[in-house]
Amino acid sequence: MKKLFATAAAVALMIGLAGCSVQNDSVAHAVTVSGDFGSVPEVTFDTPLKADDVQKNVVITGDGDKISKDDFVSVRFALYNGTDGKQYTDDSSWQQTMSLDFSQYDPALGAALDDVPLNSRVVITASAAKLFGSDALNGSSMDPAQPLVAVFDLVQKTVTDDQPTRDDFGDADFPAVTFDDKGVPTVAAAQGDPPSETKIKVLTPGSGATVSANDAVTVHYEGVKWRDGEHFDGNFGSDPAQFNVSGVVKGFQKALVGQQVGSTVLAVVPPAEAYGNAAGNALQHETLIFVVKIESTAPATAQ
Repeated sequence: MKKLFATAAAVALMIGLAGCSVQNDSVAHAVTVSGDFGSVPEVTFDTPLKADDVQKNVVITGDGDKISKDDFVSVRFALYNGTDGKQYTDDSSWQQTMSLDFSQYDPALGAALDDVPLNSRVVITASAAKLFGSDALNGSSMDPAQPLVAVFDLVQKTVTDDQPTRDDFGDADFPAVTFDDKGVPTVAAAQGDPPSETKIKVLTPGSGATVSANDAVTVHYEGVKWRDGEHFDGNFGSDPAQFNVSGVVKGFQKALVGQQVGSTVLAVVPPAEAYGNAAGNALQHETLIFVVKIESTAPATAQ
């Protein structure tokens, strides 16, 4: 169950709801949520909590644009068992935003969040059947009558189309990158339109082994969006990541293959070689900027 609710696909299923009423009522208000917007929420409530119809409580009212049923919305999400207080999601999954498309589904959850401004934190209570919809529970061990508590942070409206691109992207068009005294990079705001294909610039050449497409690499990396410079992932300043080159998006592969260990590389990756229009992914339609320091490489072990 934990895996089910920690995925964007599962959250998207939540929008496919039976058409039930939404009330600002006592059950949702019985849930206490503390913490600032964006931080991992601290959620407490008396158990067992009884919930059936969808109810909401806006615990932090944001100052952003209001959501409509036609929006794609990037959210952070936590889910709890109303009977015993168990958390289905975990704190690490909270850090990953997920994109919801309200326009493609029946709007029971959408109705609960409709007209709520961005930068808000909202508590939703309902039974599993009313929240997920009965069809989504087929094959699940969850009782349709199971009361649930969900907490959403409404982060931003996500884009529905790729940005315009250019074919004449040169070295001077890469965003500037600076490093602090610990080697952690900062990527300056990108200017103009991004490239139509992945572009790579070696910031610091290495002298070690050359990365091949069949290798497993150890890297430090920083990822930001071209559109607004928002950081979405990275591990500079902490332990490096290890993964097979073949297991990352095509543009990231291009940034690695042929480079030598010790190199620091800047890559600009358009959606076609990143996450494209992948529904439910917060990085859909986004051109991505990666700064990658290659620490080591070795032939990948067969899985």
